[in-house]
Amino acid sequence: MTAAEVFTSFVELVKDDGALHVANVETFNKLLQLSEDQAAVNVAVRVKILNFVAQSIKYYDAKVAKAVAQLSVKIIASDSFEDPAVIAAIKLFPALALIPTENRPDYFAREGADVIIQVILDETAFSAPVRAVAKDALQALILSGFKSVLTKLIHLISDDREADEAEYVQKERTFAWETLLQLVKNKAAYGTQWTEEVQQHFLQCLAVVLHTVPKDEFAKLIEVASSLSVVRDQQFLPLLDSYLGGAKLDGPRGLEGLSMISAVIPRGAITTLAEKVIKDQLVKKIDFKGETTPLQLAQIQVLVFAAKTASNEAALALMGEVLGAVMLSGIFEDASTCQSLALIEGLLLSMFYLSPKCGPMLLAALSDPTLGEKLTKTTEELTQLNKQVLFAVKKKVDASTATSDDAATLTVLANLEFLIAPLAKRQVPSLAAFVPSWEKTNKLPEIKRKATRADADEPLCKKHGSETARKPNNGGNNNNSNNNKSNNGQKQQQNNSAKKYSNGPRRR
Repeated sequence: MTAAEVFTSFVELVKDDGALHVANVETFNKLLQLSEDQAAVNVAVRVKILNFVAQSIKYYDAKVAKAVAQLSVKIIASDSFEDPAVIAAIKLFPALALIPTENRPDYFAREGADVIIQVILDETAFSAPVRAVAKDALQALILSGFKSVLTKLIHLISDDREADEAEYVQKERTFAWETLLQLVKNKAAYGTQWTEEVQQHFLQCLAVVLHTVPKDEFAKLIEVASSLSVVRDQQFLPLLDSYLGGAKLDGPRGLEGLSMISAVIPRGAITTLAEKVIKDQLVKKIDFKGETTPLQLAQIQVLVFAAKTASNEAALALMGEVLGAVMLSGIFEDASTCQSLALIEGLLLSMFYLSPKCGPMLLAALSDPTLGEKLTKTTEELTQLNKQVLFAVKKKVDASTATSDDAATLTVLANLEFLIAPLAKRQVPSLAAFVPSWEKTNKLPEIKRKATRADADEPLCKKHGSETARKPNNGGNNNNSNNNKSNNGQKQQQNNSAKKYSNGPRRR
């Protein structure tokens, strides 16, 4: 029998009966072998066989499905098969996505997404009609294996992959981003696919990928996650918990990401971050006597957020560490020479955010008379330092040499004065409208100048009149004498003028 006859007889035998398909699986496998035999099968029959396989694969187990997947990859990867056969092979993957495997239920969907995306992006190896069919196949695959395709897209977005061609990897990442945003924004087409299970799975994938992408893409992923109902309904806490599952608070990357996530957590939310901070001993890692580094600034921001969102139990434990750092940091000894003012600001801010949940601890510390004296002294020092720095910065502004660092110093000094001054009176400052220095837009002070006009701007003859005018020549014997007097007078006047303006023009 020819390949065409085998195919026709098999179709007539099994019709659309699943039991008959399973009973005649050997003939089905023979059809698979015939479809790749270019000598025995022409293009038309090969396409018919592949289309039939796509319709009937649902009746077979994972072992048969794996053979179909291998056949599809072989036809797509080979340059000896015609475009119609390649197109038919591509269409097999959306059907294969419905077949689960014992160990990896999403195996065929993920492998199919990988192959199809490669076809879409490879403009050299595949013609435009083939790539167009691949795009349609990907959309069909998304509907049949949404969770698996989503996982593949997140993997492609990761910037921590080994690859031979960096340019191709970037091409994959760009395509993955475009497709992911399409899945998120097109609620009409994919809204029902975003089940709670899929959303939780997406958050688990993010916990791994967030540490591998650049800062701008990190922000985009946070925006995507924030659009999920499971995240919004629980005040964005699932996003934070997912990130904390893989975040390390000992590096700038993890801390920076955590501070970005904290920005979307609403006021009043309770998180588990305080427990994480205590476990990682974050407070002990901050050097409050050294210069403020980007890493330590990120650490203090995390500490402040942990204090704001701590539970009552965690607040008590964290307050003990914060108070210990306040007393040991030496900030009350000589605040005017401290190089880490922003860190001190964050430490005090953390203490005040914790105080409503553990007031007695703070009141007990403030009742120490020695501490009271230190607080009063520090307040006076900060007030004086603030005036001195403001004066110095204004001079730099006047000379056009002031920088953004100068503006930042003024901001943090003003914040510190606001935070410490009430402590000297055993009071806690109101933080309702308080903005930390690292969140403010720092501005240099404006210099108001009075309108002035230098005397040198006016002609000398106008200012000194006849003193500089030559006397008329009266002729006769007095001519030389008068000339000498006139010359001497001019020289004397020039000398007087030089003396007047040797130190610059006079101001009226």
